[in-house]
Amino acid sequence: MRSIKILIPVSLVTWWLPLVGGAIIGFISGTIERKIASAIISAGITSAIASAFYILLGFKVLDVPLLGNLLPVVLVISSAVNSALAVLAAYFISTKMIRSTFEGNSAKIEFYARDQDEINEKLNEIATQCSEPTYSFHSENEVEVTRRCKGFTMRYIIKKEGKLFKVTLFINGDQ
Repeated sequence: MRSIKILIPVSLVTWWLPLVGGAIIGFISGTIERKIASAIISAGITSAIASAFYILLGFKVLDVPLLGNLLPVVLVISSAVNSALAVLAAYFISTKMIRSTFEGNSAKIEFYARDQDEINEKLNEIATQCSEPTYSFHSENEVEVTRRCKGFTMRYIIKKEGKLFKVTLFINGDQ
């Protein structure tokens, strides 16, 4: 939820742009947050704040005689569409993004996968000439796998998050 302090001012500035405001909020939330639930909640909270602000502005402050009662209806529909788009974009970005950090001769890579086949498919490019995996079960929803490869050690933690698996991969170069 660390993205909320960035998202509130951005949502207030961009919310009046149909579709674009929601897409921007969803993109920022999905990029900054490291968990799917946090990204969706952040996008939802900031969407609700911006929607409430602009709907209040439309109903209480603005009076456009040419549009009559059409302006509040357009604001409500636009806010609903922007909110839905923000949440969907946050979900899509957070599930499809691969996050990497590198430090010295080690790397940490995080990504989401639907099943074990997708995890193996993503790791097979890295795991050439590796030993058989060693499994450690930490809980019902968490497994740690260690493999020794030529020149590095690969350790990854697989956690069940909803219907997806979050994989946190640690690669350490041999000394």
